Parts: sequence; C-alpha cells; structure tokens
Amino acid sequence: EMCIRDSVRTHLKKYAYFQTLLSKEPLDPEHFLTTPGEAGGVEQQVVELQGEPGDVVLMDLRLLHTLSTNTAKIPRLMVTQRYFRESTMH
Repeated sequence: EMCIRDSVRTHLKKYAYFQTLLSKEPLDPEHFLTTPGEAGGVEQQVVELQGEPGDVVLMDLRLLHTLSTNTAKIPRLMVTQRYFRESTMH
C-alpha cells in the first residue's frame, strides 16, 4: 500500500522541476535557492529558513519541507499544533 508521502512524491515527479529536486542524483543546492522553477503553471522556489534558539516558525504543514542535519550537540525539539475548521470535523 502506498503511503501519502509516496503518492505526493509520485505526483510531483510528473513535473521536470520536481523530478530534478527529488532525484537521488547529487544536486547543486545553490541552483534551487537562486533559480525559480515551474510546475503546473505555478512558479516554484526553494527557500532556506534559518532560525536561532527560541525562534518560532509558523507554516502550513501542506508545504513541502525537510530538515537539515543537526550540527549542535543537543537535540532539536519540535512541537506541532494543528487547527481544523469545525466544518471539516463532521
């Protein structure tokens, strides 16, 4: 059975931009950070977020996201909170 992550990946790979981004081949990260792409008529751009200890990032969990290697000697903690419209809960 295919999980949601795999089905999203399969769908995204229909677009050349994501075929390259999701490839197992080595990438030039600078290219994706500086050169917008296109998928389905929508401009795509990789954005790197860097925070300081104590920073809070609010984002829609439907955004494609990943984490980078933790170079600190202490673990990073993450808390998620999801809000749903009452009309979607019935």
